Amino acid sequence: MHKTAIRIDDELAAEAREILGTRTLTDTVNAALREVVDRQRRELFVSHLTDADAFDFDAIEDAWR
Repeated sequence: MHKTAIRIDDELAAEAREILGTRTLTDTVNAALREVVDRQRRELFVSHLTDADAFDFDAIEDAWR
């Protein structure tokens, strides 16, 4: 990790802190970044699940052998 200086909206940070249950601004920013990355990963996972070509359901009988 590295230290950097950025401008943060205090009201938005306070609201995010409340939602995320964090104590410090650093924890809040890191948790918010983690939420964004995790959301993207979940969306990608769901898109794979809903892809009709992702699974071969004809081969399911062989899956248990």
